[in-house]
Amino acid sequence: MAHLITKPITLKYSSALDKGKLTKVEREIESIELSDTIDRYDKRELIKKIKAKHYRKLNKGRLKEKDVLEKTIHSYRMWFLFLKLGLELEEQGVGLIMRRPAKKPVITHAIKVDRRKYRDWDLDEILTTNFNTWWKTHRHLFNNEITKVLKPNTSVSGEKNHLTTQIDLSMRTEDIMRNILFDVKKAKKSAGRLTKKKLRYRINSSIHKDTIVNRFNCLVLKINNYGSNKEIINSSYIRGGKELITQTLDGNKDYGRLMYGFLSGSGQVFGAKQILLSVCDGYFLKHPTKTYLE
Repeated sequence: MAHLITKPITLKYSSALDKGKLTKVEREIESIELSDTIDRYDKRELIKKIKAKHYRKLNKGRLKEKDVLEKTIHSYRMWFLFLKLGLELEEQGVGLIMRRPAKKPVITHAIKVDRRKYRDWDLDEILTTNFNTWWKTHRHLFNNEITKVLKPNTSVSGEKNHLTTQIDLSMRTEDIMRNILFDVKKAKKSAGRLTKKKLRYRINSSIHKDTIVNRFNCLVLKINNYGSNKEIINSSYIRGGKELITQTLDGNKDYGRLMYGFLSGSGQVFGAKQILLSVCDGYFLKHPTKTYLE
């Protein structure tokens, strides 16, 4: 807890995400990494192919019936979890310490969720609701509608982003799809540059799945006084932590530097504390103008 929050607390609603058992993909990657018969270059190429295949599978979660999500569901899950953590810290009146009191003055930010930015999220439910339950009734907040069937007497959109077409359902599906594809390509070409519809709730940056989980877990575990930096990084809560550790000048493992990166980031890369404050202000992953270090 030291140098992280303004008073000691125990989190009741927020918890770290345990890695648990390895998935089939993780076991496959691990077996390649531990192999003595595959050289380093081939290992890297094999793992790259496995991850690419797995990402395509994950990407299918963006599509449901006729709606499409801007990012994979995992991204929205992490947004939800950071928001839940923010609501819990706000409820307990906790401030977040951004800079340690060394030569420069300490910088502390009170945790306060901007409720105007989350009007449609039902914030009063989030602390006591898990993501899967909440998602069923709130997925529509993040959807882009690709197509819709117009009812008789419905007014037709005149926007160049939209294409209105008539389909003869008596024709073969394959022929219909071929014609639609032709019409869409032709319309896109003639429309020129198109502006994507802006969603009210959108993710404004990208980060690897394991990286965002590691940042969130380190913040939660530190707040709950789970243990030392070494104990946290070597635990099942941190994805690939052992491979990320650097060494100090005397050859010892530098757990402190890695933990600092997870919590405070470096340069333009936001750490868990900055992500949390951005979420409280209504942005995930990064606030467009604030760094929270001033």
